[in-house]
Amino acid sequence: MQWSSLHPIATARYLGLGLFAAGFLMMNWSEASLGKQFSIQVTVQENHQLVTDGPYRFLRHPRHLGIIMFNLGIALVYRSWMAMILVAALTLVLLWRIHDEESLMHQEFGADWDAYARKSWHLIPFVY
Repeated sequence: MQWSSLHPIATARYLGLGLFAAGFLMMNWSEASLGKQFSIQVTVQENHQLVTDGPYRFLRHPRHLGIIMFNLGIALVYRSWMAMILVAALTLVLLWRIHDEESLMHQEFGADWDAYARKSWHLIPFVY
């Protein structure tokens, strides 16, 4: 099979599978890096430490990127426009959450957070 002979639908599905798998791995790596500090709520845990290793070395919100990739992958695999619209809506919700999380982290960690924020990306390396 030659790459040039792949049908666009098959290409979208393969891309979707790759995004699905990469998103799943990114979510799990991010959660593992946070350890006991992981929470689905925007909150600071007792004895909370600023995590700047693992995927957090480069991105401040790698789990959110993983969630977007995972869901975008599903939308591409099933070629669903409705799912693509839902992924866009989910992305907007996560961007709002990022704003809340960053405000909380700035309040909690102050200058340490500011220094970390200057040398890391929000969500997408070299873009945002």
